[in-house]
Amino acid sequence: MKNNTSSTCLNYTHRGDSAQPQAVKTSPAHPPADYCPHCGAQSIKIELMPPSHTHHSAAMCSQCGAFRRWLAKPENQLERNLRRSLIERWLGDPRLSLSEWERQFLRSIQEAKNLSPKQCEVFDKLRARLGGLA
Repeated sequence: MKNNTSSTCLNYTHRGDSAQPQAVKTSPAHPPADYCPHCGAQSIKIELMPPSHTHHSAAMCSQCGAFRRWLAKPENQLERNLRRSLIERWLGDPRLSLSEWERQFLRSIQEAKNLSPKQCEVFDKLRARLGGLA
């Protein structure tokens, strides 16, 4: 499937009981970062994994079926986006009294995919002090 728009057309299928393709959906959250190394296609299909699977979904080449990458669970991606926006807001607000260590810490975790338990603890303390959605 060729993609002629700025958004990505994705075929959603589900691995498990039902392997039926569902409706084609457009999702800017999972754009193809590159061409398929096997066949050169630009489009991907998303295969949802069963609930017991470690991963949420897989991006597969829509033409040759080659595995492209694992995709984040929507709730994890939302949490990352929330964390990034809070950090941007905190770092950009001159009225907040952040120590240099706190600024450095926030910059270091701003683009992190996952936080360690200690990083979560420090971030939660900052969120309680500086304000932000729980």
